Amino acid sequence: MSFSPRLQQLASLLALSQGDEDQSRATLLQSAQFALRPFQADDYVQWMTLRRQSRDFLIPWEGAWDEEALSETAYHAMLARYDYEASIDRSYYFAVLSQSDQSLIGGVQVADIKRGGYQSGSLGYWLGEKHARHGIMSSALPMMLGYSFLHLKLHRVEAVVHPDNEASIALLEKLKFVCEGMARSCICLDGVWQDHWLYSLLETDFLAYFLN
Repeated sequence: MSFSPRLQQLASLLALSQGDEDQSRATLLQSAQFALRPFQADDYVQWMTLRRQSRDFLIPWEGAWDEEALSETAYHAMLARYDYEASIDRSYYFAVLSQSDQSLIGGVQVADIKRGGYQSGSLGYWLGEKHARHGIMSSALPMMLGYSFLHLKLHRVEAVVHPDNEASIALLEKLKFVCEGMARSCICLDGVWQDHWLYSLLETDFLAYFLN
């Protein structure tokens, strides 16, 4: 019996959820085209180059950053923060790589994890400009969501998106995120508090995406 690509991907995600923590952090998930894994020290040159080339493309959604933000010192400080936040189950950050040459394409994360009665986290993602609008995040985000729901056992994942970021809005809606309304003055970009759309995906929505 053959299964649809979505069901095959869901099976891979379910297998991931049964793995041990060290293994799942070392290599998150691999498809024919992309892989997700934690950022490493050796990624610095690729990360810096991609971010520098994509500065004008990214700053409308991230806010401005100066050249110091791309320094090797800043990068290693970022890695230390990523490791610490993972160690306390607060946030998990992963590089998106091309399987063809292992080149860095972008990054994804689930951050600000809340346990107890919440079991929720916040999704974030970025791509280098030259990789945008090629369907890469349509493949990478289900991997991150699978990690979030099946391995981290979250119940709800949220994402906020700038009203002008039409590509990101289309991506979230393709993945069956539901818009819950406008989060007023929720993110400060370049000193200005800005409204963003609030989207959410529940674990049941995630499973329905693969079964439909």
